[in-house]
Amino acid sequence: SQGAGPLAGKIDVGTMVLLGHSYGGVVGMYVLQNICQFPFCSGGFTRPAAVAGAAFYGTNMKGPLGGPIAPIHNEGLPIGLVQGTLDGKASVADAQETFDQIQVPPKGFVTITGANHYGLCNTDDPAGAQADPNVPTIDQAVAQQTAARWSAVYLRAIVLGDLLDLEYLSTVGPAQDTNVTVISTP
Repeated sequence: SQGAGPLAGKIDVGTMVLLGHSYGGVVGMYVLQNICQFPFCSGGFTRPAAVAGAAFYGTNMKGPLGGPIAPIHNEGLPIGLVQGTLDGKASVADAQETFDQIQVPPKGFVTITGANHYGLCNTDDPAGAQADPNVPTIDQAVAQQTAARWSAVYLRAIVLGDLLDLEYLSTVGPAQDTNVTVISTP
């Protein structure tokens, strides 16, 4: 039921997007494929009908034993990957291979120059997390804002069909934001 809070009536509960970082993004990739995969899920799972797309930071589908990344059967649900070029825990090459294995567009791939695995976080190597061996060369606040902006732009442009964000994703943003490289397949 809807309450009387400040967001009452302002949230479209019929459209849900996923955001994830690292293994959280892996869980989201399985959700998009409607797969319950151990150790990320046990028992059964059915993807909610409201799920309309996702954006993940520092995420790839490379298995712990290596080998090629399997095709990602996303059933047409948009996936945006945002990746730091200095990620020492989830490599750019593995993220690129993951992007290549997304079977049905739309899909997007944004790299942030100088960001490591924790570019999305408030601090580099947050307490309790396994440290990234690579030191970022971009200011942490800039990396965080860039990761958040491009995740939001991708979701608003592709999932919500926002024309201004679509223009930003395809032309304006890549020309203005010198910290990123953008590949988008509509």
